[in-house]
Amino acid sequence: FGFHEKSALFGHSFGGLVALHWALRNSGKLCKVILSAPCLGLRLPGVLVSFNRFLDSVAPRFIYRNPVFPPFLTHDPQEIKRYKTDPLIRRKISVRLVSEMLSYGAKLEAMTEVEFPFPLYMLLAGDERIVDGTKSLMFYEKVRASQKHLEIFPGYYHEIFNEVGQEKVFETLRGMLSE
Repeated sequence: FGFHEKSALFGHSFGGLVALHWALRNSGKLCKVILSAPCLGLRLPGVLVSFNRFLDSVAPRFIYRNPVFPPFLTHDPQEIKRYKTDPLIRRKISVRLVSEMLSYGAKLEAMTEVEFPFPLYMLLAGDERIVDGTKSLMFYEKVRASQKHLEIFPGYYHEIFNEVGQEKVFETLRGMLSE
């Protein structure tokens, strides 16, 4: 990207994982990073992680049905209905993508301390059921930044910007963007 001035970087869910890794490589181009329910770990039993590792070695192109259970995304029935009928949402995920997500999450987990020359803001769902929210909390604790702020929305599911009470989330985001 041809940035002419420092930019704010926002990432939600899998985009949060991508945003963090990009920020670690390009910190001089950023004025802040905002993460929303980042996927820094998957909520998978160890046996499934091992099975996925095996499949990745023999059939990396194998495709799973998307394991996201729509009622765990939001409490808003209209949003659940939109999610179920949205033609742009991929309903499948490859073994290789799951492996890469686990690998990049593990890289973040292995870091003992993270230095950011910019503020880090995290917005987390208080009742997260899609990604492993404890991994986000563990990462947040490792970060050393000029400023950092963690906001947890009690009772909210993963899609905090599409949740009942989303006004609170948008207000918090506006405050973070204006700082």
